[in-house]
Amino acid sequence: LTTLTKSHQSPKTTQSNSYEMIYATFIFIFTVLNFVRHGQAFNLKLPGGRQVSFNGETGVLRIQLAPGSSLKVPSKGTSPSIDVTECIEVKFTGQEEKGHGAFAVSEIEKNAFIGFYEGEIITSRESLDNLLFKREKEMLTASSNDYIMSLDGGVTFMDGYRRAQDRSSFSVVHL
Repeated sequence: LTTLTKSHQSPKTTQSNSYEMIYATFIFIFTVLNFVRHGQAFNLKLPGGRQVSFNGETGVLRIQLAPGSSLKVPSKGTSPSIDVTECIEVKFTGQEEKGHGAFAVSEIEKNAFIGFYEGEIITSRESLDNLLFKREKEMLTASSNDYIMSLDGGVTFMDGYRRAQDRSSFSVVHL
């Protein structure tokens, strides 16, 4: 965090303001994660016309950019255009240790929406550990864990492994 200070403020005041800013940021992050972890919906308005929202039913966390930004957060149910999906192919990288990946086979329009990350929601660390143990028993490669992301700092996860195995059509999990 960066704190802007006026030249007439003493170092002690500046340090106190920094601690207050860090504390306020911590409380904000803790509150958001608490809502997400408990599956509760929220919509927080932020300065500059931005917002952060969470849909407890779908598990979608959205971060709305400032108005006037060239990047737009797609609305629920949005799919990439056929023009975009035809520009991206999933194919072998040529290196066994890297497997398959997404490749642009033609130019993609700047800031084009290419899709949402798709996967199964895992709602506890214990469930994640069980899944990883099962994959280890099935002798899947270490890269099978590359598709897991934490949604809230270590309690809820999304696993895109199954979706990544379908290479017939592009998904963000192939990136």
